[in-house]
Amino acid sequence: MVSTLAGVSSAGSTDGARAAARFNLPSSVAVDSGGNVYVADGNNSTIRKVTVAGVVTTLAGSAGQQGSADGVGAAARFETRVAWRWITLATSMWPTLAVVSSAR
Repeated sequence: MVSTLAGVSSAGSTDGARAAARFNLPSSVAVDSGGNVYVADGNNSTIRKVTVAGVVTTLAGSAGQQGSADGVGAAARFETRVAWRWITLATSMWPTLAVVSSAR
């Protein structure tokens, strides 16, 4: 069975619960051990988290603000194309989500 966890068919960048949330060209996804889903929201240039309850929050980047900058939260900048994978660092026993942003 396929069902919608969060968002609707109209584009946007709104955080919120289930149908109140908006995405704009979501692409790559990753799921953590707790069932939370991380989404590369392409046209918003953001990294979003969707909880198992369907609540969407923006973790990194700022909607519509493309670029390439390390930073925390809204200070981070990504190009439109974002990819990632879970990696385990030698210094940590926990998997880390590595984000790669490529220029157009």
